[in-house]
Amino acid sequence: EAQHTIVLELIGAMECYDVPRLEKALHQAILQAVKDDGTLKEAQDLFSNMNKEQFLVKQMQDLQNDLDRKIGDQSRNLKGLQNVVAHAQTLDVAEDQIEAAK
Repeated sequence: EAQHTIVLELIGAMECYDVPRLEKALHQAILQAVKDDGTLKEAQDLFSNMNKEQFLVKQMQDLQNDLDRKIGDQSRNLKGLQNVVAHAQTLDVAEDQIEAAK
């Protein structure tokens, strides 16, 4: 039950690029020795990629395009874009893309 909850938390954090939430869920997954069904590896990869400027720029562009074209869940896209922008600002990278996303 606890492992299932952690996996759901990982999925939720990944869907909206919520780095603090993702970090906390990854920590819990390690503490609880969650068995990897692919979700844990995907979460670890995303966490790693979220510290790469090129990845952040691409995600901002993709999410902005999805918002402009009204593709997918608009509230999730907006929240994802806000989270990616906030993380890029925290890392002090991708200034031009941050301005374009605003």
